[in-house]
Amino acid sequence: MILFLLLFLLNDVETKEVYDFGEVLTEKIVPHTFIFQNESLRKIKIINISSTDHLEILSFPEEIEPKGIGEINVILNTKDLAGNIKRGVNIDYLLEGEEDIRKARFIIEGVVHKPVEAKLLKEESLFYNYYPDPVYLFYQVSFYSDKVSEYKIEGIEISGEKKVDFKKEIIPSKEKNTFFIKISPEKAPEIGQYSFFLAIKTNVY
Repeated sequence: MILFLLLFLLNDVETKEVYDFGEVLTEKIVPHTFIFQNESLRKIKIINISSTDHLEILSFPEEIEPKGIGEINVILNTKDLAGNIKRGVNIDYLLEGEEDIRKARFIIEGVVHKPVEAKLLKEESLFYNYYPDPVYLFYQVSFYSDKVSEYKIEGIEISGEKKVDFKKEIIPSKEKNTFFIKISPEKAPEIGQYSFFLAIKTNVY
């Protein structure tokens, strides 16, 4: 990134294209093809091409005929990125018959959001033990985020200090993004004190 900024400040670099990919969640792969035309009547020869971090160059033309079209295929890996992102491809090229190196750049930019963290607004755990039904736990779970409006529970994991096998049931609620989770042991547990840990996986990462 520092190298890219230095090239921008110290050299007469012509920006060919700025591509805005919008807003994405981190870890998304953003592909793009920069398409440009050699507007001169002489052949262009690319002598060096480089990109800044997280931006990979997949392919590029070594030469472009007069009035020809060139394509640079790149992918931006947004893993570990967040906020306003700006990355670039830098090209050094020669026009046929010239010795002075010319420079051009292509920019890809946008906003990368970190994974949305669901906030647990309400959690109730009540023990029920009505004969002849076995004991079970009943959770009410509500999610909220200012960026995502729809949640779905995709999985539940339970662990505890003592090994107990559970049956798990997800029961939707009339209230938006609220679910009831019923957890009951496969068989009646031994008498004693248990500590349970509930991990919920949603469709929002």
